Amino acid sequence: MRSQFDRIVRRGSLVGLVAASVITTSCSTGSPEQVRPPVPAIAPGLNPEYRTGSFVWHDLLVRDPGTVRNFYASLFGWSFREVDGSGRYLAIELGDRAVGGLAVVSDTASDSFRGVWLSSVSVDDVDRATTRVTANGGTVMLPPEDLPSRGRHSVIADPQGAALVLLRSSTGDGPRPAEGTIGNGEWLWTELWTDDTSGARRFYSALLGYGFEPRESRSSEVNGIDAATAAVDEAGYHLFTRSGEPLAGMARLPFTEARPHWLPFVAVGDVAEATRKVASLGGTIIIAPEDVERKDAAIVADPSGAVFGLQQWPRPSQAGGGR
Repeated sequence: MRSQFDRIVRRGSLVGLVAASVITTSCSTGSPEQVRPPVPAIAPGLNPEYRTGSFVWHDLLVRDPGTVRNFYASLFGWSFREVDGSGRYLAIELGDRAVGGLAVVSDTASDSFRGVWLSSVSVDDVDRATTRVTANGGTVMLPPEDLPSRGRHSVIADPQGAALVLLRSSTGDGPRPAEGTIGNGEWLWTELWTDDTSGARRFYSALLGYGFEPRESRSSEVNGIDAATAAVDEAGYHLFTRSGEPLAGMARLPFTEARPHWLPFVAVGDVAEATRKVASLGGTIIIAPEDVERKDAAIVADPSGAVFGLQQWPRPSQAGGGR
C-alpha cells in the first residue's frame, strides 16, 4: 500500500504542477492568446450566489481520456460531453448537471505524466488573492486570466507544493447542496494532505481567510497556533472554516515520501462495493476501507493514476462535526 501511494501521489503531484496550465493553453489548436476553449459555467443562472472559500469545481487532467471515461461512467454514472469540438476539453455530467471537467494535456507533457485532479476554490477577487500567494511563500503557476463562460482564475501552489485553482465564477458558485441531498457520484468534500499542518494553516489563513478548528482538542482552552497544532497532531485531522462553517479538511500525509496535495472526495452509497468496483475497472486501491478507522472511506486512483477519495454517504456516524 505504501509503495503504491508514494508512486502514484508523488509523481502525479509533481507533474500536476507543471501541467496545470493546460486547462487554458492546450485545450484548443489555436494560439493561447487568440483562442480560449468554451468550458461549462459553474452555476448557470440569473442570480449569482457566491460561497467564498468553498470548493466549487474539479478538473481531471489526463493524456488519454479513453483510459478514464468508462471507469467513471461505470463507477459513478458520469457522462462526458465535448464542449469545443476538438475533444480537448469535456464536461463531466451527472444527469443533466455539469459536475466537473476533463482536460487533455498537451502532447508535449512528460512521458511519466499521470492523471491528476485539480480543484477550484471560490475567491472574491482572483488578482488580489493571487498576490497573496507569493507574499506568503506560495508559487503562481498560471497568472490571473479570464476563461470564457467560466470566469477569472489562476493556478497556484502552496509552499509545500499542493496545487489549487483560485476562481471567481462569472455565473456564481450556486447554492451549497444540503447534506441530505448529496447522492452517489457527487462531490462531497475536499482535503489538504500535507506534511506541514502549521505552515498550511498560516498560508491558507492569509490566502482564503480560513479559520482553524481541530476536530478533537486536548482541552477547551486551546489557544494559539502552537497549542492548536499540537492538538491537531494528536487528533490527526482538522477543519478549515469560515464564520464557523467547515469548508475543507486537512490531514497529515500518511507517508513521508508523498508530496502534499488537495484530495477531492466523491460520495458513494457503499464504500466497500465502490472500492471493489474500482479494482475491477482497472483502478488502484491505495487505502482500503478496512484500513480506515470507521471503514467508511477509501483512497483510490483511476486508470490514469489520478487520485481521489471515496466517502460513504450518509456516514454510519456523523460524530465529530463536519463531513
